[in-house]
Amino acid sequence: MPTIYPPAAQCLFAVFGLAGPSALAWRLGTIGADALVALGLARWAAARGASPAIALGWLACPLVALEVTVGAHIDVFGVAALAWAGVAFSRGHTGRAGAALAIAAGTKLFPVVALLRGPRRAWLGALGVAAVLGAPFITQVADMGAGLSTYAHRWRFNDGLFAVISATFERVFLAWGLHADAPLDVPELVVTVARALVGGGSAADSRLWLDELVFASAKASAVALLVAVLGWAWAQPRRSEPVFDLLGPFCLALLLVSPVVHPWYLLWALPFGLLWLASPGARAMGAAVCLWVALAALAYVPRIGALGTGVWQSDGPWRLAEYVPVWIALALAAARGVKARNL
Repeated sequence: MPTIYPPAAQCLFAVFGLAGPSALAWRLGTIGADALVALGLARWAAARGASPAIALGWLACPLVALEVTVGAHIDVFGVAALAWAGVAFSRGHTGRAGAALAIAAGTKLFPVVALLRGPRRAWLGALGVAAVLGAPFITQVADMGAGLSTYAHRWRFNDGLFAVISATFERVFLAWGLHADAPLDVPELVVTVARALVGGGSAADSRLWLDELVFASAKASAVALLVAVLGWAWAQPRRSEPVFDLLGPFCLALLLVSPVVHPWYLLWALPFGLLWLASPGARAMGAAVCLWVALAALAYVPRIGALGTGVWQSDGPWRLAEYVPVWIALALAAARGVKARNL
């Protein structure tokens, strides 16, 4: 399949590929980006009136060491750009903030959400950088879309809330009398919408199966929840910093409802968690994020059995151990937030 990675990620692959390619060069690059995240987080905290020492939380985090130094995931470059976008917005440098956001979105697409609240100079900065990064790939946009489409349609791993939503739909549909062992008799519009969400099939194939309908229904619900969170964040009175006030809640919501939650995805949420932890009104939410980061390594528990059997057992008590404490912490944080507003 064509790569799913946007232009900034591919440019980074190309630059570090000039070294051989060399695993050492790439690891040194990710470690350098790791340091940039810490420095940016310290300055971002200072610009927000918090202690720069929260950057030590990033440097001391075992998941960061595992996914950046050992796993060498490209996400750390995007997180570094995200942190510096936050610094630039906090200091009023909106053009630089937009440029940094374009780099962040060039590794994983979702940071572009922050631009929805960005001023015109942020848009200009983002468009300028995006044009430079995307120019070498202009003839390959369709291929990149095909790879991203396959990922969006098929991938599923370590999902938490999405798994609960999916299981609920499955029970409801079975209670309605739908069967898993035969194509479903549903309207053509339902088939069309489901295919758009889960892929598969062909123009001549109008059959839809229960597992496809369940997956599509869960995805539609996840999108609706994301839109609701985005609307809530948009309506908040504090709008001076789009990265923190808009992208932060959206990032957490995206990870909560996503069908794919690789542990290294939580690198994107950790800076927000640390900043929330340093904010008097959001400490409970920050603690919940940091708890999730601490428990995310449980997603690797099935690897122990896979090394011996060759089969990755995706379901098990380890997933409850990862998610239930996080859901409890988030519920307590939400309750405190509601109580504080009422007071």
